[in-house]
Amino acid sequence: MEVVYTQIGPWSLLAVIGFAWVKGWIGSLRDRERLIDLYREAFEHERKARERSERQVEELMEIGRASNHVLAELPAAVAVAASVPARPGEPDATTVG
Repeated sequence: MEVVYTQIGPWSLLAVIGFAWVKGWIGSLRDRERLIDLYREAFEHERKARERSERQVEELMEIGRASNHVLAELPAAVAVAASVPARPGEPDATTVG
């Protein structure tokens, strides 16, 4: 016996669709809208976190540049301090240690 789908009829087709909906095989539009809103919220949260992270990296790079300049000038500052004669009663910069 072969089932011909054109002979099923509209009520049988409606029953199959209703059964699929009850079993959860067919999602409702509300579920899809809720998922879309959830994905949109997650995307916005990730975008804000990425922007915050980029700002922090920029600040850390600036701190690194400033530290590099300070450390690069440190030998010159020590040389200048060593070349200045000590005032009477103060220890010499080269003998402090």
